[in-house]
Order: sequence, then C-alpha cells, then structure tokens
Amino acid sequence: MISSPRLGFLREEMHSPEWASSQYTSFDRNAAQTRQDAENFLYSLVQEDVTKPDHITPESLALSLWLLRAINDSALFSRFSVTARDIYQHMIETFNPDMVEDASMSLGMRVERVEGKIFRIRALDYIRSSTHLSGARYRLAFQDIKEGWVYLEKSVLSKVLREHFVTRIKEFYESIDQRAAVQILGEFHDLVQYIGDQWIAIKGKRTTDLGSVDQSLFPPCIKEYLVEVRDGVNLPHMARFTLVSFLHKIGMQNPEIMALFKTAPDFNQRITEYQVDHVTGQISGTEYSPPKCEVLRSNHVCYWGDDKLCHQEWLRHPLQYYAVKKRGSSKKASSQLS
Repeated sequence: MISSPRLGFLREEMHSPEWASSQYTSFDRNAAQTRQDAENFLYSLVQEDVTKPDHITPESLALSLWLLRAINDSALFSRFSVTARDIYQHMIETFNPDMVEDASMSLGMRVERVEGKIFRIRALDYIRSSTHLSGARYRLAFQDIKEGWVYLEKSVLSKVLREHFVTRIKEFYESIDQRAAVQILGEFHDLVQYIGDQWIAIKGKRTTDLGSVDQSLFPPCIKEYLVEVRDGVNLPHMARFTLVSFLHKIGMQNPEIMALFKTAPDFNQRITEYQVDHVTGQISGTEYSPPKCEVLRSNHVCYWGDDKLCHQEWLRHPLQYYAVKKRGSSKKASSQLS
C-alpha cells in the first residue's frame, strides 16, 4: 500500500542526481528503508509471479525509477508502470473521498468533489488522461459535461487518475539522464546487473515465434501490436482483441497465441487463457472476427502510415489485407517455379 496520497512526483529534488546519490550514500534509517523498498519492488517485477509490494513511499518509487533508468530496459519499465499504476488505482478507490482531491493535486491534476462520490475534472484533462481506456463508458460522449467540467463517479475517476499517474511516471523516468543514473549507482553495479540479467532471462523464456505463419504478409496494425507486445507494452483492449481474433482466423492455435502475451507487463496465465478461449469460441461458442479497419481507426489503433494497400478504398478489413498479400505471394512463388 502506498503510504501517502501525496505521491510527490512533482517534487523537484527527486529529479536531481544529488537526491538519488544521497539515498544511496546516507546512513539514515529512512534512506536505508527507501533503498530496501525500491530494491524489493524491482526484485518483485523480475519474478515469475509478480506480487505487489506491501509498502511503497514516494521516495522508494522515485528511487526505483532511478534504478530502472540505470538498467535501461523498456519492457521492464513498462512492467513497473503497470504494477505501480494498479497500486495507485487501488489506493484511490479505497481513499476517503476527501483525500482524492489531495492525491490528484499532488500529481498536477485539479479534481473537485461535488457531492458524495461524484467528482469533476476539466474536460481537457479528461480527454488527455482517458485516451488509453477502452470501452464506451469512458468516451467523452458518454460523460456528464457542464461548462467545461466532466462529472464522474469515483470508480471512473480512479481509472482516469491512474492513466495520468502513468504519464507522470513516464515523464519522471525520461527526465533522468541515463549516464548519470549509471554513474550514481556505480558502486551498486552488481545489483543493477543482477536485476537486468534476471529480467532478460525471464523475457527469453516468455518469447515465442509465429511458426509457419508469414508475418511479412500482416497488415501494419497487426505488425505494430506484435512489436508492442514483444517490447512489454500493454495493448489497449481493442488491439488485444484484434490481434487474438486475427491470429486465430489465419490458423494459429490458442497455446501459440497465449504465449505471445507472456511478455506483457500485466500477464496473467489464467486471465489470458480465458480471454483467448472466449474470443476464439472455445468457451463462448462464437468465433469472433477482427474489427473492420474503420473501427480500428475510430479507436486510434490503426497504423496504416504510408502503406499503399491500406489506403485502397476497397480495402476494409485486416483479414482482407492478409488475403490479398497471400495471393500476391502465391503468384510470385508460382512464377518463380515456372
């Protein structure tokens, strides 16, 4: 449990190399506890069964980010962000309503309690922080908006705040000079190396390939989803659904599909197995197809870029893209044999 609603990521001293260095050179009891909490947090991330730490302070979270910057692995950072995000959401959900305003203000977002469990935030803040939330209930069109304010129940607000929290974590992480982090933690090279090596070993166990499936024929959206999954990025719900249903339709087996998601920061074997089996019809009785291209574009998970085939007016579906590419590949192979 995070010990205080004031997470303190806006505190300037935590961004400085001097602060990070002092945490690793001080004999103060609090500094020693901060180091232990930060190290335990990262140790928990590189284990097969990730458990949320019992005690996290603003200082230990910040120091964890300094350690992560020294390790400099994007997938491990993504895993850290998701774990910290979920802890923060739980904290907001269990807070007394009066404390929610204070917690949000400490991260630079203005939240006002209206009455009971109803809060309001500025519409622009809502738009910025709800981008990665999937589901119709989180779209701006479905919210109660008055004079530039969005009125939300606490359950929805907690998810908006958690996404803002992730943004603040990323900003903090990227503000740290990687060379400075390595230099400061030079005396603790063995610690940094151990955590990094453990993570690389686990990533190696969790990777898989697509067997006989020809990735070169995939549409840009599917290629992008696969890159993000392998880099340890959590895909939005729509992207996950599209990836699973697409791979199923082109012939991949469920165990192969599930193995792809093992590098995701929030990977859970039981939940992933249920979701894949549901989409592929094993337990739902319905084999779902990927959404049309226009649906992917409206949900901001289309990556057509400069791909000429994607820009053809008649092309409306990821499976259609794959079929066209496959026919072209077969014709090319036949011409080479003749």
